Amino acid sequence: MSWDPRATGILIDALNEKHGRHLWPDRLAGFLEKLKSYPHLAVIMSCRTTYLQHVVPETLMEDRDILPHLHHQGFGSNDARTYLAMRNIVLPGAPVPSPGFENPLLLKTC
Repeated sequence: MSWDPRATGILIDALNEKHGRHLWPDRLAGFLEKLKSYPHLAVIMSCRTTYLQHVVPETLMEDRDILPHLHHQGFGSNDARTYLAMRNIVLPGAPVPSPGFENPLLLKTC
């Protein structure tokens, strides 16, 4: 598959946040169905694994042609150090001071 310069996309981050548990289970399949008529449009969504069963209908989870999955393991302390080093933020030489420093949003805020 090659990149098409006409392609564009919709990114929905954190389906599980705010009212996601009440919004997406009844609407996600219809939303994706409507977008099928736009062949150059990609949809990328994220959802915490622990919320998938509450947000994404089981029928969508089972059909990888409709909704392919990619599981992200998260970031470790070495990833945090690399991220901060690229931004000239120095951490102590000891282990990362807090598990929060493995959170990309916290790192960006720093």
